Amino acid sequence: MVKIGFFGKIMYFLNIFFGVLLIISYIVPHIHPGSVPFISALSLLMPLLMIINILFVLYWIIRVNIRFVFSLVVLFLGINHIDSFFRWPNSQMVGSEDLSVMTFNVRMFNAFNWIKGYNAGEEIFKLVKDEKPDVIAFQEFHKMKKGNMDIGEYAYNHKYFPIKDDYWGQAMYSKYPIVGKGVVSLDSKANSVIYIDIDINGKVVRVYSVHLETLRLKSKDLALDKTLDFSDEKNDVENNIKSIAQRIDIGFGRHGKQADALREHIDKSPYPVVVMGDFNSSAFSYEYRVVKGNLVDAFEVSGSGFGRTFDFAFFPLRIDFIFADPNFRVVSFNTFNKRKLSDHFAVKAGYNIK
Repeated sequence: MVKIGFFGKIMYFLNIFFGVLLIISYIVPHIHPGSVPFISALSLLMPLLMIINILFVLYWIIRVNIRFVFSLVVLFLGINHIDSFFRWPNSQMVGSEDLSVMTFNVRMFNAFNWIKGYNAGEEIFKLVKDEKPDVIAFQEFHKMKKGNMDIGEYAYNHKYFPIKDDYWGQAMYSKYPIVGKGVVSLDSKANSVIYIDIDINGKVVRVYSVHLETLRLKSKDLALDKTLDFSDEKNDVENNIKSIAQRIDIGFGRHGKQADALREHIDKSPYPVVVMGDFNSSAFSYEYRVVKGNLVDAFEVSGSGFGRTFDFAFFPLRIDFIFADPNFRVVSFNTFNKRKLSDHFAVKAGYNIK
């Protein structure tokens, strides 16, 4: 093996460190978040860990050093995760569309003007009106004043507000008749899962809208350059880290129970299902694996690129999903992440259900 100097040894140490973290992240989907909550955070970091290990492969190849094999082997071990991480564009989807669904965490339609310079709430309404999904699911729904919300023609709806005074919750709107609806009981004061049974020309399909426990990370927490700024004397980095860690620990700790409860409910459904919404977890998590089960992730069939659904500057995060019965054929898929209308981006899928 080629000898390396002091800097090379540091790089190799970092290489092994990030390689081991990536290997651990491969195991995370099989560990219940309730048992070791904080380790579940690695599922959010897997895209970054993959990118770092790819860079190490390139670094050692450029240095003409056999050490590139380590990260290459680590990446190969996670080859089954590639479809959840990145998709090349697929233009071969064919078939008529019987059902189109869209999910969007709308962050209360920008009620408190987090996004400035344009009316994000009105643009959300326009997006839905232009896309015309048969079913639209809103997470972090905010009850609008009468006549304020124009998303097109939807004769049927189901709303649920776990917080009193109809302040914050979920809403589903459907162009098809709703023949049943309900709420999946979760261990949460604010988050929820709701569902509607819709009659599509005689065929009943159950559609879930999911909003698993929020990690309650604020914008300043996600701005890592400020959160970890040791040069600012007023910035208590130690307390910042402890606070973030505590919220992540609580959030992921509840995720496992919530995912189990949802999976149990799905298994008892008398109808084929579509499950969509904000999971607050990545495609490499326990929550994703358990809830998805034998369902099909529309992104893995017809998505493209990284499928980013959350506005995070440092690496792409896909935490909003659409799953469906394996007998439903995916004929279209789109993530609307070109224009920021919330801290999440809308996701839409079309199906042939016959």
